[in-house]
Amino acid sequence: MNNNDLNKFLIANTMKLIITISFLILITISPLHAQCYSNKGIMNEACASLTIITPPAFDVSLGFSSSNIVKLDVNYITKDEIVYGGAIGYKPFKKSTSTPEDATANIFLGYNLAGCAIIGTTMGITHVTNLAYLDNNNSIKYKTGTKFSIGMSLKFISTYTKIPITLGAFGSNAGIGMTIGTIF
Repeated sequence: MNNNDLNKFLIANTMKLIITISFLILITISPLHAQCYSNKGIMNEACASLTIITPPAFDVSLGFSSSNIVKLDVNYITKDEIVYGGAIGYKPFKKSTSTPEDATANIFLGYNLAGCAIIGTTMGITHVTNLAYLDNNNSIKYKTGTKFSIGMSLKFISTYTKIPITLGAFGSNAGIGMTIGTIF
């Protein structure tokens, strides 16, 4: 098995592990309470007794991806439940066997679905550092560049604690990962 096959095998198993852990976390956190804020006021009376986080609000999350990129994610939830945001990420530890993705910047557009889940699309650029090569002087050079990335993000809002916690997952052609954060 060469290094490329080994990397693909490790990335595939890491993705399966992340998805499994995410599913188990969501199952164990049973008291997810939906927020019921409604622009038209249809559900406001029925939901008056629930714990409600009324927009506008900010969601701040920290994440980790399968390509070992640590990510800071900031989203703004408008009064109309539209969510705008952005994220930046950086790979703090680089190894020669690492995936080429080493930094990312994304924008996010989504919707605060039923007040308890944020779902939407991400678009951005990913900085990549490809394998090294030797130049005419036999010194090592690295090829770098950028690639376009597009994907999806999903976050569940839990009011299990006094401070609302968001648990999320994201995926794009630059990698998949998980986030945890809070809403202000």
